Amino acid sequence: MMTSSNAPHGARTPEVCLPPEFRKRLLVTDEASRYVQAIFGVRCKASTLKKMRSTGGGPEFRRFGRDVFYERTALDAWATGRLSAPLTSTSEA
Repeated sequence: MMTSSNAPHGARTPEVCLPPEFRKRLLVTDEASRYVQAIFGVRCKASTLKKMRSTGGGPEFRRFGRDVFYERTALDAWATGRLSAPLTSTSEA
């Protein structure tokens, strides 16, 4: 696995390419919302994530006391799972 220190000129790892606010392992709800929007280009409000925590259907999350955190890998899996397969027309859906 390449790191930024031994990567060839111009090559970067995905971690290095992320904006600094998303490089943490655990993201709070507002950061998770912005992460999904930035990485996948889809709307994802923090209020939607909050609601899905109680109704289900949202990404996996962790608690530390009363605080809620999302791992980037859980957000990636959740957003990818919600995307449809590529379509060529609306009748395929």
